[in-house]
Amino acid sequence: MVVANIKRLTKEEIVGNARQIRDEVAKVALETEKRGNISEEIMKKLCEAGFFSAMTPSEFGGQEMPLDVVFDVCDYIAQGCVSTAWVTCLVSVHNWMVGLFPWEAQKEVFADNNYNLVSATFGPKGKAVKTNGGYILSGRWSFLSGIKHNSWVIVGGMYLPNSTDEKPIPKVFILPQKQVEILDTWYVSGMKGTGSNDIKINQVFVPKYRVANLIDLLNGNSPGSKVLNSPNFQWCLTSVAALSVTAPAIGAAKRVIQIYKDKLHSFLEKNVEVRQTALVRLSDIMVRLETMELLIRNSIKDMILKTESASLTLNDRAKYRVQCTLAVKECKSIINEVLDVMGSRTHYLTEELQRFARDIAMIYSHITFDFDSANEVYGKLQLGLPHNTPII
Repeated sequence: MVVANIKRLTKEEIVGNARQIRDEVAKVALETEKRGNISEEIMKKLCEAGFFSAMTPSEFGGQEMPLDVVFDVCDYIAQGCVSTAWVTCLVSVHNWMVGLFPWEAQKEVFADNNYNLVSATFGPKGKAVKTNGGYILSGRWSFLSGIKHNSWVIVGGMYLPNSTDEKPIPKVFILPQKQVEILDTWYVSGMKGTGSNDIKINQVFVPKYRVANLIDLLNGNSPGSKVLNSPNFQWCLTSVAALSVTAPAIGAAKRVIQIYKDKLHSFLEKNVEVRQTALVRLSDIMVRLETMELLIRNSIKDMILKTESASLTLNDRAKYRVQCTLAVKECKSIINEVLDVMGSRTHYLTEELQRFARDIAMIYSHITFDFDSANEVYGKLQLGLPHNTPII
């Protein structure tokens, strides 16, 4: 489903739309979880709200807004439904990611609209063999959020040269969703509504203009950065991905704190004394969350400014990832601390707090938020040791 071209909106209008949709997705969050996917009705509203064209190239009528707009949007939506916020965040970022591909690919994806619906997983799990005019791609990939709704797919794969003189090269490929097989695999404990099923591709031809080197995207040196005027398309892929998908965790923790505050208010309304330990806990978790949100928002600003001044370093990128893992870890801790003191009823699967606890556990398990590996890489960089990974 793709709604026709979205008119240009201001930042305030887009964020206002997110506030409004927050309440709508909250009402159907349980149904979204049971269905294992966002409904067509909600997906249509997300399209109409302008979220997916927020960061697309202006050359196609997109709005080229800064990353903090998508962060705001997904923060608000997560307060209603984390699964919906996650898909919203990824589809928005994946539309930006299309702008990193060669010009011909961008024109094809944005041929009829100033955005499209795109799923992506850029780990090089597939295998690609060069052929006349492009590559033959095969493989299986997991965690394609929103795949049943989306029209295009971006996947990673290793180019396997025929000659021993060449080394394998990690690449990313973009192709129509109709060319992939969707596998019904999404039976999980948390983030159930994202519909993040596996896909399979078997010997599909991908033209050369729909292929890019993964390392170029990671370094902000993509084909798109050379043809688009905005510095937004010089941002590094992993930094954008990590900083943006932290927003659903922040939004989830905000809603859980509000649930806790409402519970304490209910005691006061009944003239029941609120214990000192509860007041200390409330103050503690509120300040911890505000600190984490400020940290990530400052990192987003720092990344944008350093990209524009061409001063962004590998050290910066590694630090952003560590900060994101720390923020999500803290959100998980906050949510679980509230869950521990809210009574046995919160463990019913139909309870809102229970859903937030399962969703944050799923988010924290994402490879982006691997606390140990992120800190190991950053620590190595501080000592001048080889980090052994290009995924920074």
